[in-house]
Amino acid sequence: MRPGVYVFGDLSLTQNADVMPWDDVALHVLSTVVDKPTADLALIDAGSKTFSSDKTRAGISAVAADGRHLEVFAVNEEHGYLRGADLDQVKVGDRIAFVPAHVCTVINLADHVQVVAPDQSIRTNWSVDARGKNQ
Repeated sequence: MRPGVYVFGDLSLTQNADVMPWDDVALHVLSTVVDKPTADLALIDAGSKTFSSDKTRAGISAVAADGRHLEVFAVNEEHGYLRGADLDQVKVGDRIAFVPAHVCTVINLADHVQVVAPDQSIRTNWSVDARGKNQ
């Protein structure tokens, strides 16, 4: 049983298994672009401590939730490396929501999850009670 995947959805269900429609994914990771050292590379403030080290079969950690062709193709602990055909639209300071490759590990790495309404207002915060309880 993988309740995290069932409840929230991720790339493993939408792309790998093709059993969940993209619009049904309920969890996005909000990140900020912190550097754009070249035209074809940007860095975000979410790395393996946010996305974990899990990747899709294509080696992707996350993709932009808004449909733009932006993918996190590498991570270190604190940063993600972003590439894609729509990178020319990205500038330092932009906040981008991502769909992770594997949501179970993303949830396990978080203390709280913000519940956001369709108008992007924060409705409430959920504590992740199982955080750090792996044995």
